[in-house]
Amino acid sequence: MNKDLQFRLKAVESYFRIGSLRKTAQKLSIPYQTLHRWVKWFKEGGKENLEREKFIYRKPWNRISPDIEKIIVSLKEREPAITVRKAREKLEKKGIRISIKGIWNVWKRYGYAGFKKENLSNEWTESCELTVEAARKLKKAQSLFKKGKIKEASEILNSIPFLPRNELILKIPDSFLNLRRLVEKHIYQFGQIPPGSYLENTRKLITELEKRKMYYSMLRTEITEIITLEWLGEPYKQIKKINRIKKLIKKFNGYYSYLLFEPLFTLSVSEAICYAVMGNIDKARKIMSICKKLLRQKKTVSPYFLFDMGSLCMNLEEYREAEHWFKKCLDGLDSETKKIAEGYLFNISMLKGNFHKVNKSLKKIEWQKWVHNSWFFLFQALYALTKGSPYRAIELSQKSLNLLKKGEIKRGIFTNYLTIACTYSGIGETEKAKEILKNTLIIIKKLKLKKEETIIKLLLQKKEKYLKKENIFPSVKLILLLNSGRYEKAYFYSKNKYLIPHFYRYITFYPELIGKRIKNRKPTFLPKSILRLPVFKKETITFHIQFLGKLKIYRIEGKEIESVTQKERIKFSLTPKQKALLIHLALRIPEPGRIISLDSLYKNFWKNSKNPSKNLSQLLTKLRKQLRIPSHFLEVSRKGEKPVLKNNGIYFITDYFEFREKIAGAGALLRAGQWELAKREFISAFRLVRGEPFLRMYDRWSEDLRLGIIFEIEKEMIKFIEECKNRNELKIARKIFQKGKKIFKYSDKFKEL
Repeated sequence: MNKDLQFRLKAVESYFRIGSLRKTAQKLSIPYQTLHRWVKWFKEGGKENLEREKFIYRKPWNRISPDIEKIIVSLKEREPAITVRKAREKLEKKGIRISIKGIWNVWKRYGYAGFKKENLSNEWTESCELTVEAARKLKKAQSLFKKGKIKEASEILNSIPFLPRNELILKIPDSFLNLRRLVEKHIYQFGQIPPGSYLENTRKLITELEKRKMYYSMLRTEITEIITLEWLGEPYKQIKKINRIKKLIKKFNGYYSYLLFEPLFTLSVSEAICYAVMGNIDKARKIMSICKKLLRQKKTVSPYFLFDMGSLCMNLEEYREAEHWFKKCLDGLDSETKKIAEGYLFNISMLKGNFHKVNKSLKKIEWQKWVHNSWFFLFQALYALTKGSPYRAIELSQKSLNLLKKGEIKRGIFTNYLTIACTYSGIGETEKAKEILKNTLIIIKKLKLKKEETIIKLLLQKKEKYLKKENIFPSVKLILLLNSGRYEKAYFYSKNKYLIPHFYRYITFYPELIGKRIKNRKPTFLPKSILRLPVFKKETITFHIQFLGKLKIYRIEGKEIESVTQKERIKFSLTPKQKALLIHLALRIPEPGRIISLDSLYKNFWKNSKNPSKNLSQLLTKLRKQLRIPSHFLEVSRKGEKPVLKNNGIYFITDYFEFREKIAGAGALLRAGQWELAKREFISAFRLVRGEPFLRMYDRWSEDLRLGIIFEIEKEMIKFIEECKNRNELKIARKIFQKGKKIFKYSDKFKEL
């Protein structure tokens, strides 16, 4: 009998037209009592009220008794891998005769079976349907909760066998919920509470479930713990947990229960990712083959399993295959997971070398929904490096470090520091680049990132070891090809494996290979913007300006492209105003192509002068002479509407930039809970501060910037001192305090400490 809204409305309209309940009911072949009820509902609330449910739900007459139901549920809880047939055999031995369908129906109501295959995922509660009985009880509980009757509402919730995702359960205090509801609520809370608190709650819940021998619920809860550990970058802890709970998924007659396909697949993917992070790519690839085999056995494959395969391929640096999986699953995902998949595809697009397209897209799309802020800045840093803007690349990498979230920190620190090191190498600061890599290596060893450790060692030592070994990460093989001098093969390998950004970064450590190809008139395959970097172009000059204390100037100049660069300290005799102008240039036009309007220089240095252009010309002449700068490298251009000072061939780096870079890294390490490593970076940053900057430089710009830098350094020192005090490291705190007090003599904050 059709009882949808349209039919009910038609029946009510017929009654009003005919005027008799019995005649109308007879005409429509429905009980007149039913029609009476619909008419009453319509009169009470109109058309919308006809959507009301019929009456209180009654259980099926042949429902299994509660005692037997408990035994069937207990079988699945104690043996998660048990099949329906095996369960029937065990029940028969106990004298309980029940059909396979009967057992299945019980398991379905309790969330052990009947999953929706088209959207099955590790958040399994969303893959189970809400039964009619459960839906009615949930509705009643919601009504009671609105009236403030929390205890009564929770009692109704606790009586439901299984409750898929809903908002009400998150509002009920834990003390009112039974263990089943707590397991479901805990799954819903993933990502909504801090990871540390979530892990603590998970372990308490697991202990209680194990105590009550609820191993199925424990299996589900432990999977959330494994996913949290994966997010936090704890592969060694993760692999221990995986090995433990895999024992709960055993085979019956040589086969796994298809009801446990999802946890088995999830654990296998997590295990492969663990081994990839730990550097055991052989094991990771073997497990990936098993995952593919598991998928081939499924007639209906959930898009979430395809998404997991894509994530695994990303960890194995199989970006081409990852692209295939993400594109295949995109349309079937929920909106939030779809954004993550789009973020991965966005990343792959960059790895293919589509920098211009990626950068253009970043300006148009709501990028916050695709990628975290830290990775957004990292994308831009890589793009800046390809455009030959090293200053901006380092600046953006620093921003990325500052914004890294806890789960991103381990990989993020490596990627950003590698980008910064490669950038320094690109501007001819080879020793500085190596120093950054050596410091990063200490951090990476502590964080136990094997692949990243190998990459840094190979860049520093340039050994050809393992070149013939097949099972190595593509990014490692790329360096090995460069180490062996096989430039062309390395480039095409990077193109095939979607490693173009890696190639562009690594090549700054191999300028001799570029020099040989240019000399032999062979293509370099590099953008012209990269080839303009000082390490590849001897016509450019790099100055390292240290002004956090007494001014020091270093000049880095390419002699021959095959022999990299040469660094020398310059002896100079500059007036305070000349020094101020030099620092001004270093911070405002730090790389070729940058300009400063002459008006801004005139207002800052010669506000009341009648002939500021002459003063600037004299100052520039003295600077060029003392620092041996060709006149066309700092050129006054009067083309266009406003005259400007243009940088045509100089790269500037400063110790202030280094300070900010180290502070950004220290902050990231502190957020990751790596105090010893963070402390080392903080101390290294404070060593760069040798005194008060801009001494006896009284132009307005220098005064303003001096105050900004002093407040920044002061703030970081005070923060570090407070952290040392909290950790009872008073000796280091006193040492930094004394240094700060000496430098910042007039600081009120240091007097208060």
